[in-house]
Amino acid sequence: MNFEWQAPDEAINSKIDFASSSLAFQNGQYLVNGKETEVEVNSNMENTDKPTPTPALFKGFFRVEGQIITVFFAIIFTVLIIFIAFGRKIYKNMFKR
Repeated sequence: MNFEWQAPDEAINSKIDFASSSLAFQNGQYLVNGKETEVEVNSNMENTDKPTPTPALFKGFFRVEGQIITVFFAIIFTVLIIFIAFGRKIYKNMFKR
């Protein structure tokens, strides 16, 4: 694992248990499986490879789907306007008699 150890205050005690081992920090000492361990700082951040971006799998699908939904709602909106116009005409004709 490539990470850096911190040097916390000696008053801090912490413990992490894994399936086969445990890491702990007690009284300023790093412990691995209960045994004191010297921690070496080894940061080679300059040599790490940059992650390669993955292509978007559904980018084209959602673009087409958005266009289909836009056309669908435009048709529904047009039909609704027609119903409102006819309904208003019928309602006004009820009072002309």
